[in-house]
Amino acid sequence: SPLSFSYQSSGTAAVTFSAKATDDSGNVSNPSTATISFSAPCTPGGNMERVGWKATASKSSSNATEGLDKALDGKADTRWTSGAGQAAGMWFQLDMGYPRSFDQVTFDATGSGSDFPQAYKLYVSNDPATPGTPIAEGAGQAITTIKLPAAKTGQFIRIECGAASGSFFSIHEVNVQCATASGIRFPQAGSNSRRWFSIDADGRHVLYQIPSRGKITIEEISLSGESQRVLLDGVQEAGMHRLALTGGPRGSKLAFLKISYDGKSHLQKVIFLK
Repeated sequence: SPLSFSYQSSGTAAVTFSAKATDDSGNVSNPSTATISFSAPCTPGGNMERVGWKATASKSSSNATEGLDKALDGKADTRWTSGAGQAAGMWFQLDMGYPRSFDQVTFDATGSGSDFPQAYKLYVSNDPATPGTPIAEGAGQAITTIKLPAAKTGQFIRIECGAASGSFFSIHEVNVQCATASGIRFPQAGSNSRRWFSIDADGRHVLYQIPSRGKITIEEISLSGESQRVLLDGVQEAGMHRLALTGGPRGSKLAFLKISYDGKSHLQKVIFLK
């Protein structure tokens, strides 16, 4: 039957769990593993905590004091550098551990002269092998601050040099700003405050609001994490919406409601009524 295990983290380091089964004859299955990452809450408009983040680059200096970790050490007087002149396509990439929503990225090369991209392209993806198309392009500066017109979500952020230069490519610090506003808002019933979504006062409807026309999906998730049924899957216009909550053929039950819009999702425990 389904089994469960409760665990409480004592810190922010990632934890890897491994599970295996042993039968009555002593045969042991191949272990199955899962890694859980922990992070501090993200303050809208503030820089994200970079604990556990990793960086890679197409080319790096052989000098150990100029390694990739120096762009994430919180010290403005240390740096990562390419150790070679900029070339079109040279890149530096952040792995944030899991997809995060952000609307600004800052690459600080202060103290390294002209070691900033003369031209740059910015990519965001969930697969470093397929970064896709640039989400922003422009000319670099000593402090290159890239403000996005709308929040983007992804695990990997890559900045790529768009032109050759005799200067190295250097980064003293890189910071990612938590999105100042989510792409989806839900009004709290009976108040002027706002949150992801709320259950109406009658307990039979969910209220939500989307800022622009787009695809939205609302589905029921069981307490064990399995998708049970889709209540809504389609394109809706901007504005306030109201969806009836019914228990379906199985009657009243406790479950989760998952709402997804513009690459973002939110999960909330709910009670479905007959």
